[in-house]
Amino acid sequence: MLLGAGVDPRTEEIRAVDLTGRQADALGLPPEPQLLGCGTQACAYLGEAGDEVVKITRDTRDARMSFVVMANPQPWAIPIRGVWRLPDGLYAIVADLADPLHRADPELAAAFDGMWDDVAKQNLDYPAWPNWREIAEMNLDDDAAEQGPTDEIEARKRALALADEAIAGFGKLGMGWLDFHGGNWGVHGGRPVVIDLGLSAPLDEPPVDSLAEARAWLPRL
Repeated sequence: MLLGAGVDPRTEEIRAVDLTGRQADALGLPPEPQLLGCGTQACAYLGEAGDEVVKITRDTRDARMSFVVMANPQPWAIPIRGVWRLPDGLYAIVADLADPLHRADPELAAAFDGMWDDVAKQNLDYPAWPNWREIAEMNLDDDAAEQGPTDEIEARKRALALADEAIAGFGKLGMGWLDFHGGNWGVHGGRPVVIDLGLSAPLDEPPVDSLAEARAWLPRL
């Protein structure tokens, strides 16, 4: 089975990976998988069961954090069903299917996007943004004082609380993460959850994408 060839050079390697026989069976992919979307690091496909997503990625950080969350399920993160190494430096992550937040709750997704943009503009030392909450709260308080109670302000308050929960949760697992824009959230089990665990890094180690040995403890299909 050959996943559909891509035209974007950033995703062509991912979308042309050959998943034959046991690999396709283990990942639960149908013979002609439905492509859900691609980013700069990964492409996601609908699993044959219809309730799971199979992500093919080159992001070691996403694979590592997904492995951690699979072993330590979190209410703020999408449930992970499996993580495997593939040939050519790629990984497969199988997760529950979620409804993308931009479709399920556009106002909340926009609140995440605006908050992420505000923080990114104020501090370029990504991903080490120790003052992210201070920046987000200051902007929210200023706008709330000027506009009064509005649906947009309430959505931003929700986004701040959800991002705070997720970032604290990453920290308790020993990982740093601040990639909380709306595209990385979905709705699962009636609540918003993080659906993309990439751009995370151990708090006490060099960035995970520089740790080649991280591949050693992921099972290979």
